[in-house]
Amino acid sequence: MVLASLEAKPASRAKGARRRDFTPLAVHGDRRGRQAAFSSFAGVAQRLLQIAGTLVVMPMVLHAVGSEGFGVWAAAASFFWMTVVVDFGVGQALLTTVAQNVARGDIAEIRRQIGAALLVSLVPGLAGSILAAAIIPRLASPGVADAYLIAAVLLSINIPLSLTANVWTGLQRFHMTSAWDTVQTIVTVCGLFLLTRFSTDARYYVAVTAGGLLVANIASTINLYSRYPELLPSLQRPSASRCLALMQRGAPFFILSVAATLAINLDSVIALSRLGADAASRMAVAQRACLTALGLLWVVTQPLWPAVTDAATRGDHLWVRKGILGGAIVVTLCALSGGAILILFGQPLLDLWMGGGMKLGQDVLWAMAAWIAMLSLGRIVDVLLNGLGAVWFQARVAIAYSALAFLLKFQLAPAFWRRPSSPTASPTRRPISGG
Repeated sequence: MVLASLEAKPASRAKGARRRDFTPLAVHGDRRGRQAAFSSFAGVAQRLLQIAGTLVVMPMVLHAVGSEGFGVWAAAASFFWMTVVVDFGVGQALLTTVAQNVARGDIAEIRRQIGAALLVSLVPGLAGSILAAAIIPRLASPGVADAYLIAAVLLSINIPLSLTANVWTGLQRFHMTSAWDTVQTIVTVCGLFLLTRFSTDARYYVAVTAGGLLVANIASTINLYSRYPELLPSLQRPSASRCLALMQRGAPFFILSVAATLAINLDSVIALSRLGADAASRMAVAQRACLTALGLLWVVTQPLWPAVTDAATRGDHLWVRKGILGGAIVVTLCALSGGAILILFGQPLLDLWMGGGMKLGQDVLWAMAAWIAMLSLGRIVDVLLNGLGAVWFQARVAIAYSALAFLLKFQLAPAFWRRPSSPTASPTRRPISGG
């Protein structure tokens, strides 16, 4: 559906743009569901390939650069997944705006919004590069500083390019985002494999990792605007009020990303500071497994976001109810199935992956399964509220919950962990959740 279903007014089309025919609302509903389902399958396939690529790349890089270089590469590469934070939520706000204006047939407004988003995203990118060049060399040793600087500069370049993925998703073509993410995975894995034959310098590994992301985003951008030239950003400078309005719509998404970092991504840090390295290593493994599962469920549900926005804008509230109900059923089944696999086979799979050097305990596996199930159901609510534009409510609840969770974890963690008397006592002690 999407642009093929629009009746764009002549005044709102770019010069030379092709005519897009309107189709009845009922057909929109049918196509909307099929498009969301296809995009979900494509997203899952891409994410599985990404997981496989990670399993291949990590030991390969570790062998090539050693443990110290691996730590530098991993820390610097983590910068590349901070785009949602450093663009201050503008990309996700653009996603909703594109979906709304597609439903209204207002292509001119889409062009103006993309232009405003590009201008706004250039500011943190430029500021980030300047700050990185000024601060990083003062805080890290030369080799480490170079790796961080490469990551920071390439992340800054990537911020405006990453908006393309949000435009694809807003057009209900999330499968195109998945396709270019697949290209990124292939380019990165192949590049790192070749690099292991020639270099042990972690800085080059950071550059290759960033290069895969950059190449995929550039190619995706070219593909988008060659396929839909009527969406090329307006050359007129966006007004300050339009940029400010876009930043205001992005603010709650920025808060949500900060809340997620506070509630989830710092768990290993808390475990390290309060419980020691042994607990932190277990938490890191448990966290990686949980985030991998949630990543799969994220790609299943993400196509529903623009679909809900499109349906709500067109007044197709019946489809919204059906779409959310269907999504909830699929996500629940996936979460319960994944939880059952985790409980029954989690430790054998962990032994296979880690060579038998890590024991979590059955109570931790149960806790992980429950955590995945609860957050998966919450994801459906997120999609509904995102699609309807009710994001500030989520942001307020998320920041309050995350702050409380952070404080409770920090204070209560020692009460649920019995420190071992020796490193070999781990199989008989309480793991992390304290069963």
